[in-house]
Amino acid sequence: MYLYLYGDGVLCAESLTSVDPSVSTYACFESCRQRGIGIDSAAITVCGLVTLAGLITACDRIEAFV
Repeated sequence: MYLYLYGDGVLCAESLTSVDPSVSTYACFESCRQRGIGIDSAAITVCGLVTLAGLITACDRIEAFV
């Protein structure tokens, strides 16, 4: 399972990694920059929307939550 956080979702990125370590967690770089937070965790990949597009292309099923 892949979890891509953007907007205010990046604020809770580090707390979500302890829920299920098998989930691949990604945080939007621009959202982190705009909120002035740095994510220093090996469990979270900070990346851009190109990575999100790649995840969508590679998955059979997508669920979005706002």
